[in-house]
Amino acid sequence: MYGVGGKMFKEFDSSRLSYFKLPSSLKKYGIKHHHTSYLCKNKNIIDIFNQNANIVDAGCGSNRFKELFPNLIAFDFVDYGRQNFVSTILEAPIKEGSQDGVLCLGVLHECPDEYHKPNIEKMLSWLKPNGLLIMRHKKDSGDNLEERKKSLGSWAGEGSWPRSRINEFTSAFNLKLEWIENHSATRNNIKFDGHVWCWRKYV
Repeated sequence: MYGVGGKMFKEFDSSRLSYFKLPSSLKKYGIKHHHTSYLCKNKNIIDIFNQNANIVDAGCGSNRFKELFPNLIAFDFVDYGRQNFVSTILEAPIKEGSQDGVLCLGVLHECPDEYHKPNIEKMLSWLKPNGLLIMRHKKDSGDNLEERKKSLGSWAGEGSWPRSRINEFTSAFNLKLEWIENHSATRNNIKFDGHVWCWRKYV
């Protein structure tokens, strides 16, 4: 509807950047570095990828996988101080067909529904055939909706990933759903109730 770089995207990027640069958000999402390598209860990233794999962490926050993979490229659209560069997914300078895996953990549930298709298309373009796109996103708008509405307006209620949406995108992009798990956690007083899943790219 809006297209990459459309007016709506630019307006949302501006409001989103203001929200995530607030001191409270920086503390919640990026400044405090944590070293855990688990994606969810039963999935550890070091069991999924070879140590020398080419991996992109899109929306890396504190860049918690930095020490695990020497070929990791990590970026975020907020400067948290540990990433390779600052960028949105749509503007990230990643070479097409160059990556074994892409991580997108807790990013797109913060974005309007219109964002999902172009961002996933972009991330899939970076993957080699049979590469893995690992996602972790909320099932619904979450318990901090009112706080986010102050900066994000009506967009704050969008972005969730119920199972029906995951299935829709699996079919639309001819992906294989390798695995999916329910995931609930609380970190920095933020509750997360969603899914962690892995898509395999077919061409």
